[in-house]
Amino acid sequence: MYDLRSIKTFQSIEHPIKDADGNPTGVVFTLAGPTHPQRKAAEHARQRKLIREAGKTGRLAQPDPAETEAERPKLLAAMTLGWSGYGVNGQPVPFSVEAAEALYADPDLAWLTEQVDAALADRQLFTKPASAS
Repeated sequence: MYDLRSIKTFQSIEHPIKDADGNPTGVVFTLAGPTHPQRKAAEHARQRKLIREAGKTGRLAQPDPAETEAERPKLLAAMTLGWSGYGVNGQPVPFSVEAAEALYADPDLAWLTEQVDAALADRQLFTKPASAS
């Protein structure tokens, strides 16, 4: 027999950021897992917006890709809980949702946005043996 409770879903993880060559940068982002209240609130807000739009037209329309892309930094920032090791010109950059949104909106940092987006989508990163807690 297998005890299903021996596996736990964590509300957040520490995700190390890698450079373009896959090497560690020393920067670590704290990301909200699928069950984290802040992440759920952000996802629910996005779903409510789609429902409101459907209520206006009477049908569910596909969101405009440009609008979805423009909203992505805000959604990712809402799912980012903090960071460590990140600085500019030798000075640490304090975490804020606004600072995270600015990072994710910077086209030169698309590699970072893709890395964080991939981590948030990988539910297995948030699932570990309960003894790992």
